[in-house]
Formats: sequence, C-alpha cells, structure tokens
Amino acid sequence: MLKPDPRAALATANPLSRRKRRPLLLAPIALLFVLAASGCSQIQIAYNTARFTIELYASRYLGLDDQQVAGWRPLLADTLDRHRNKEVPAIRALLAQAAEDVQAGLTTARVSAWLDQLEPMYQRHARLFASAAAPLLATLSETQIDALENKFLEQAREDATDNSPESLAKRKRKRIERYIENVEWATGALTQPQRELVGQEVAKLPDVDTSWYAYRDRQRQALIALLRRGASAEQIQGFLTQWLVEFKELPVDLLHARDQMRTSLIQLVVALDPTLSEAQRQHFEKQLTTLSEEFQFLEPRQPKQVPGV
Repeated sequence: MLKPDPRAALATANPLSRRKRRPLLLAPIALLFVLAASGCSQIQIAYNTARFTIELYASRYLGLDDQQVAGWRPLLADTLDRHRNKEVPAIRALLAQAAEDVQAGLTTARVSAWLDQLEPMYQRHARLFASAAAPLLATLSETQIDALENKFLEQAREDATDNSPESLAKRKRKRIERYIENVEWATGALTQPQRELVGQEVAKLPDVDTSWYAYRDRQRQALIALLRRGASAEQIQGFLTQWLVEFKELPVDLLHARDQMRTSLIQLVVALDPTLSEAQRQHFEKQLTTLSEEFQFLEPRQPKQVPGV
C-alpha cells in the first residue's frame, strides 16, 4: 500500500479544491488521506482539530459569514462523528491487513483485495462529503457564487497552459518522482535498480490530465449553474453524488484510464515485492502498523460493562 497522495484525493473528492495545491480541508475524505500521509501522532492531533480546520478552510474558500458557519457547524460535527464511528475502524482494519500482507508477500490477489476495499471506502467518503457540503453550498449568496465561479475559471485558465510538450515531459518526470517518494515512504530508501523499476512502471501510466481538467471544469460549470438556479440542498447533494460517487458522464478515456491505473498499480507493487530487502519489508510493515495503531486510538471507546448490571 503506497503512501496516500493528498492532492489526488482532494481533486477527486472535493470539487472546490485545486489539483496542484493541498488546501485544508472541506471534504472528510480529503482530511483522512492527508492525515494518513502525515503519520504518527500527527494523525490524532489533526483529526481532533478537524472541525476547526475544515470550518476555517470552508469559510475562507467560500467567503462564508458567521451565520453560515454557525448553521453548518452541527452538520459538520455530525459528519465527523459518523466518520469516526463507521470509517475509522475500516481504515484501521485495512492498514492492519496490509501490514500482514507485506510480511506474507505481495501477490496480485492480496493487492487486488486492498483496492477492492478502497473503492467502496472512497464511495462512502464521497457520499459523506456530498451530504455535508450540499446544505452549505445551498446557502451561498449570488456574490459568493460569483466569487466561486471566478476561482474555478482562474484555475481552468492556469491548467490550460499545462499542455505544451515541455510541460508534458515535466509532468511525466514529476509523476515518477512522486511515485518514488511515495514508495520510499513505505519501504525506506530504494536502490537504483528499484528506482528504475518504479520509473519504468509509472511511465506506462496514461496521461489523462487534459481530459480530467475538461471533465472537472464541465462538472464545476454544471455545479455553478445549479447554484444559480437556487437548487435545494437535496438537489445539490444528488448532483454531487452522481459526480463524485457514481462518476456520471465520466468520459470513456477516463473510465479506461481508471482500469489501467488499477492494473498498473498492482503490477508495480507485485514487481517490487521480490526486490525488497528484509529491512525494507520491515520498514513497510512498521509504517502500516503504526498508522493502523494511530487510527485505532481514534476509534470510539466502547463503554465498559459493569459486572452484574
């Protein structure tokens, strides 16, 4: 299991975020991926201050007034409670299982099982985001909607300049560097042959950034149009669910890329496994075990039963 990439999680789960930045945080899914990447006791510290952090980001990004924040606060608290009760145990269990798998050896079947759990986990997080964000978005004024649209347009213009041959080559190099960094978070320092192996596998991945930008921008424009029509929270939640959970109207090339990315990721992990030294394998297992233990501390404590009662 590679180190979660906060940028990818934010871009997929949070329609208000930038793909190239790491804003904190509006979506619970984005929060948890950032926490998992931080490691150690930072997870507990960040998680326990999550409500304040999310409120602050939402307020600044959307230009909320005090009344909007106050009205949203109970819903946000309830969403985070539901996340702690339902999703934290699932994350902890997956990390614990992955640690066991690292010691047993990373086969196609084992890595596939990780991804089989991650997809519904993502969908549940995206549903949580939709249910939490929709009531807040429904309160935006025309001025706030205008400001949000301008942010979207500015980001679209910047992304449109990212498709020159030089930019494409740089993007490819950066992607390989990012994967190596993520693998080294798990395994410790890679040998040169291992780094070359990662580079070779990552170079096979499809470059669909241009298509992704276009899809994201269409969905953002549809969201703005929905807000301008004065849509209800239920209508906004339905739209976000279709977009982020069901991937409605996702272009064919992006659908194929999702399948190819899954296959390539499995191939990368399985190809790396026999090259791992005992020290690297132990490092990998320790990273996952530590994260699992940190999430275990976040799980709700069951009340102790008094004997005879």
